[in-house]
Amino acid sequence: MTIRRDIGALVDWWSRFRDDPRAELRRLPGALRRFPKALLLWLGGLDRRIIYLLTALALIIPLSCELMYAPPRMAQAEKLFDFIEGMKERDERSLVLVSVDWGPQTRSELEPATLAVIKHCMYSRVPVVVMTLVYAAQGFTVEIPREAIDAVEKARRDAGLPEDEVKVVYGRDWINIGYQLGSVNAVRGIASDLPSQVSTDVNGTPLSDFPIMRDVANADDFGLMVEITGYVGFANMWLQWFKKEKPVYISLACTSVSVPESYAYLDSGQFVGLLEGMPGAAGYDRKLEETLGIPHAEKTYRAMTQQMFGQALVVILVVLGNLAYVVGRRVKEAA
Repeated sequence: MTIRRDIGALVDWWSRFRDDPRAELRRLPGALRRFPKALLLWLGGLDRRIIYLLTALALIIPLSCELMYAPPRMAQAEKLFDFIEGMKERDERSLVLVSVDWGPQTRSELEPATLAVIKHCMYSRVPVVVMTLVYAAQGFTVEIPREAIDAVEKARRDAGLPEDEVKVVYGRDWINIGYQLGSVNAVRGIASDLPSQVSTDVNGTPLSDFPIMRDVANADDFGLMVEITGYVGFANMWLQWFKKEKPVYISLACTSVSVPESYAYLDSGQFVGLLEGMPGAAGYDRKLEETLGIPHAEKTYRAMTQQMFGQALVVILVVLGNLAYVVGRRVKEAA
């Protein structure tokens, strides 16, 4: 009804303007003075379908126009970057375990984070073990490393490296041990006796056949564990159970709604870094490009730009909605 009323008022004004344009132009200065208040009152009664339309346009236009803006720097993401970058320089274990614990419902936020971390490990020649505790994520443990390999090999070729230094070799630079059933029990098994818990890779080949896994016995042999998840309790599970004799450094990539509860672990030093949803992943991707020359993932930048437009619209509508409420209340009090 609101849309019909507004359209009807516009048609009536056009009819009056067409019949006597001079009279309508004489009313124009007074109308302009009343316009801000009238606009706010109109916005206060804006039909929800118009808001849905504006939201759709804010998300569709950046995507269709292929707009991409560089994301802001994220301090916690850069902490994780610096830690991985320094693993080879320090006299420590350099093996990284990445657990891809998310499903299709959080793919838009957590796939960019997973891709960025794996790309970094592969490019910096830090061996990485990929796994998942989530049945629905099995395909992602194959698809995302493949995309990371393409990006890393292209970056190395563009840097002019010899062809024998370009290739990312399975079993030497990375390995996929697939889906591990049992959640807590799987984590405890990997932490205490990995060969007993996991005997083969995702393809059924014995782990002892791969150089990357020959000297790996338990959690003490990992220099870093990166938990990437959209589920409640998974980060706590790794913090509680993934340990043996030596301290294991742990980092987290999570959805934006889970970020506030993660700061307590970050401030206490239990996490060495944090990828805060889509912004954290995009900031990490920017750091990779600026520092190592690895091209950013276009879909990550586009998604961030899309998110930026959508969030800007929400902020504008909230501000205008509150102003409309205040003006409307004053008008009622004056009447």
